[in-house]
Amino acid sequence: MDVNQLLDGMTERQQQGILHSGSPTVITAGAGAGKTSVLTKRIVKAIYNSGDPESVVAITFTSDAASEMRERVNKLIGPELGSRAIISTFHSFAMNRILRPNWGHPYLRSLGCVGKTLAIEFSNLSLDHIRKNAMMTGLSQSQRKHLECFFEKPNDEFSSWLSLTRSYGFTPMTYFQELATQPNFPYTSIEELNNENEKLVLSDVDSSMYSNIYFLKTWIYYDSTLRERESIDFDQVLVFSMLLLEKERDVRIKLKQRYKIFEVDEFQDTNVCQYRFLLALVGDGKNLSMFGDIKQAIYSFRGSNCYLMANINKQFKDLVITNLPDNFRSTHNVVAAGNAIAKSMKIQLVSEDMIGHKESQIMPLVSRYDNEDQEANSIVNKIIALKSSGVAPQDIGILYRFNKLGQNMENYLISRGVSYRRIGNDKGLYEEPDIRDIVIYMHLIFNPYSIKAVRCFFASFVEFGITTGILNSALKSFRSGGHKEVNNHQLLSHILEQNLCKPSTKNHLSQVLKMIMHCSGRTSRISTFDSYCRDMNEQYANMPEEHCKEIENRLMEPFWGAVRDFVKELCTIYAERYKYMFYSPEDRKRRLNTSKDLAVKHFNLIFNACYEESLSDANLIKYICTRPLLDKVNKKDDEENTTDIELMTIHASKGLEKEAIFVIGCSEESWWKEPEVKSGTDKYEEELRLFYVALTRAIEHLNFTYSTTRVFRNNVEQCDPLRFLYLLKDTVTYRAVSHGEETLFSNMDTLSINKDINHD
Repeated sequence: MDVNQLLDGMTERQQQGILHSGSPTVITAGAGAGKTSVLTKRIVKAIYNSGDPESVVAITFTSDAASEMRERVNKLIGPELGSRAIISTFHSFAMNRILRPNWGHPYLRSLGCVGKTLAIEFSNLSLDHIRKNAMMTGLSQSQRKHLECFFEKPNDEFSSWLSLTRSYGFTPMTYFQELATQPNFPYTSIEELNNENEKLVLSDVDSSMYSNIYFLKTWIYYDSTLRERESIDFDQVLVFSMLLLEKERDVRIKLKQRYKIFEVDEFQDTNVCQYRFLLALVGDGKNLSMFGDIKQAIYSFRGSNCYLMANINKQFKDLVITNLPDNFRSTHNVVAAGNAIAKSMKIQLVSEDMIGHKESQIMPLVSRYDNEDQEANSIVNKIIALKSSGVAPQDIGILYRFNKLGQNMENYLISRGVSYRRIGNDKGLYEEPDIRDIVIYMHLIFNPYSIKAVRCFFASFVEFGITTGILNSALKSFRSGGHKEVNNHQLLSHILEQNLCKPSTKNHLSQVLKMIMHCSGRTSRISTFDSYCRDMNEQYANMPEEHCKEIENRLMEPFWGAVRDFVKELCTIYAERYKYMFYSPEDRKRRLNTSKDLAVKHFNLIFNACYEESLSDANLIKYICTRPLLDKVNKKDDEENTTDIELMTIHASKGLEKEAIFVIGCSEESWWKEPEVKSGTDKYEEELRLFYVALTRAIEHLNFTYSTTRVFRNNVEQCDPLRFLYLLKDTVTYRAVSHGEETLFSNMDTLSINKDINHD
């Protein structure tokens, strides 16, 4: 191959990025700029020019990104040469190229790497158990109780703290030394701290000092458990590799001689440990290339530090920066919105605008609604219209700041028959354990021919002692009695009559059957509007339109009132008699208030979409039975998507692109995890970058939505528009939707209800 062929079809800036050599370089590229193409062609060029493909190292952050990069390189150069270059994640390179070859090195043994071979604890179950045990062993009872004053879930907080602390490259000893520099730190040695078993009483220290000390004690026991198992965990792979490189010159020189060219992707997401690791490998950086976009740096909660990229010219004085401004993905209108947000960012390596190359008459849209249900229903209408116009469902994405914001959308999508999938590790609404239990309860009542409902019921209440084998035997016996279709209510009666459950639980099962029969019987009069009319001695179905209108005006409100009352009754029975049926009366009484509050919250969440249904779809039983009954979590991320729209947090959307994007919940109250974040702070800047990432996922249809009210902790709360919406200015169209009527506005100030909000 003539290396110049790599330049065919590339812009002048892209060619510059591919050809540069001889000094450290940063290639910064916005969304849709063809960065990956430049990166893979640089790798191919390096393979040819080096004469030693094994000396070329390309590092990225995820195994999926590494696999995609490897495929692209192999297409350009062929697998025979392409597969010889090292294309991997930071952790994979550290594990296979540094730790394994040097396992047994005295320095690693001094860090606690005592096993004969490298063994890594990958199991989350094992690591969760080790962390919990470390907290129980490392802290005294009084210290654990004190820690609970700071955190609702100390084990979860410790896990996050440990990962974040090690992203800076700390070990327990070096972290102790860091704490010891703080004023009024009470310990002179790590042994003294480790032997402290009393509740801490500190003066004139920040409150975080308490949790830092408690977590450090827990960490010490956590590490000692791993040493006993002769293993290390995932985070330690990078920390130990980085420390070995920094401390042991002979190892460092040997690796520099072996690996000479480094191409690092997504450099804006680098943390301190990765940065130190990289500097130890590349020295003066002569053959180092870094790719990234500070405008998309959104992972500080994992320890990433965008200032490492922003100040990279201070590390390498002869640094060359090449910016790729062209956006080949999105329309010029979406690009203009992205530029408006980028102009407000304080932390930048370059300030050049993106250049859009696609024309479109469709403007980005900011929509205001009265409430979250109206917002969700309107979005589903828009999605159905987009699909009708030819947009493929997999090219439509719904993004939100927090996972909980996507749950209401799920109900409306299910109710309207729109297929969807959740992307990422967050649980969908019907995967949440509390919601799943309610759905089992409802299917048991209203879906009498669902065997799955009975299986899920007995799997949830193992106290009955009905195993899969016993249930299968009962089904076989039941069918042999002449029952062609298995009615669950009759099946439960059969189980009672045959004494198949544990004797001590027979009365409980009898009570469940009575609940089921009572609730099932109550639905006949309100299952549809027509059935309600017949119960009220009014003829509705097949009547003239004028007559139907009169009936609707008179009885529709009482009908929905009756439906709501029935749902309240379902909720009360669930909370008071079903959910905690096997608890002692004292425990049940103690849990009752909390149980009822949670049940009300969850029932409202499940049934919100029901109350918004049009008259023709108002069928309560059908609605209930369309709530998905999940006996296991079905993750479809690895399957090719050709049928579903995709729901995800904005963090999970990074790197994706969609024809149509809906960014929902764009209010101050729904967006910010911590209230009163001030403009210009690091937290504000990162959230602004997150907003930028969300909007730059869109190719042509870009929609921001928010509601002026939301239900929060069972209270209706007023909401203000997200301050970032004001920054969009004239790059978007503004509209308000209320009671089905739409009004267009010229700018965000006239759309906003609360004019006092500080939107900078």
